[in-house]
Amino acid sequence: MARSFPRGLAAFTLAVSVVLGAGAAGCARVPPYATSAHPAAPPTAAPGQQVSLPALPAPGIPGGIWTPNPPPTSPPPTSPAPTSPAPTTATPTTQTTEPPTNPAKPPANPAKPPKTTKPTRVNCAKVKCIALTFDDGPVPQTAHVLDVLKHHQAKATFFVLGELAATRPALLRRMVREGHAIGDHSWDHSQFWHQDAAAIRREVRRTAAAIRRATGSSPRMLRPPFGESNAVVRRIARQEGMAIVLWSVDPLDWRDRDTDTVIRRIVKRARPGAIILSHDIRPSTRRAIPEVIERLQAKGYVFVTVPELLGGRLRPGRTFSQR
Repeated sequence: MARSFPRGLAAFTLAVSVVLGAGAAGCARVPPYATSAHPAAPPTAAPGQQVSLPALPAPGIPGGIWTPNPPPTSPPPTSPAPTSPAPTTATPTTQTTEPPTNPAKPPANPAKPPKTTKPTRVNCAKVKCIALTFDDGPVPQTAHVLDVLKHHQAKATFFVLGELAATRPALLRRMVREGHAIGDHSWDHSQFWHQDAAAIRREVRRTAAAIRRATGSSPRMLRPPFGESNAVVRRIARQEGMAIVLWSVDPLDWRDRDTDTVIRRIVKRARPGAIILSHDIRPSTRRAIPEVIERLQAKGYVFVTVPELLGGRLRPGRTFSQR
C-alpha cells in the first residue's frame, strides 16, 4: 500500500511542479488550491504534462482574481501622486501692481469738456441769425435732436403738443436747461378752424399748463396747428399772453420724408432772420439736422431761439414769420 502524504504536502508538491513547468512559458501564476476557501484536491497530471488551472474569483471581490501568494508586506513602489504646486507669493506678471517703468504721458492738449450752456446775447442786427424750430414733439428721439444741438452749440425752439409734453416733462426741462425755447402747439394738433373759441382756448390753456408744470414758466409763443390763424386765434393768443409764430422756410419734411431733400431745401432757402419749420417726430428730419447745421454754420449763420431772433418785439397777439 502506497504511503499517503498529508494533503497539504501534496498540494505544495503539485504547486512547485506547476510553477517550474510554467516558468518555461513565462507564467508566474500559482494555482489557488489547498485553501480553506477551496479544500478540494487539485487535479493530477501525467508526468511531463502541464496542467492548466482556471483562475478563481477572489473571496469578497466580485469578478476579481485571487492569488495564493500574498503580496509582500512592504507596499510596492508607486509613482508619486501629482501634487498641487505650492502657493507662491509672486505676483503674476500680467497682473502686476507695480507702476510701469515708462508711464504714458497725458496728451499735451486734452479734449476740453463741453461748455455749459449759458444765456447769451446775440445782436441779430449784425449777425446772420436764423431760427430752427421743431413741431409736434416731444418724442423719445427728441433727446437725440438735443444731443445734436448741444454738440454744434446751436439753439432752437420747440413747439410742443400738450399731450406729449405732459408725459415727458424731463425733456422739456432739458430744453430750457440747455438754452432752448418752448412754445405752445395745442394739446393734440386738432384743427382750430373746426372748433369754436371755447374749444381753442381749452387746447391752448391745457398745453400751457403742462409746459408750466414741467419748466416753471408759461410759454410766450403759440404756433397754431397747420399754421392756420384767424381773428379768433389771434384774440385768444393775445388774451393768453402769447405771440403767434409761423415760419418763412418750409422744407415740407412732413410730406417728403427724404433726408437729402430736406437738407437741400433748407440750405437753399435759408436767409438771415428766417424761421425754419421742421418736425422732430420724423426720422428723415432728425437725420438731416446735423448736416443742415454744419452747412449753414459754414456760411456764417448763428442758430438762435425765436425770442432771440425777434429781440424785444414779441408781443401778445402779434404774428411773426421771420425777423
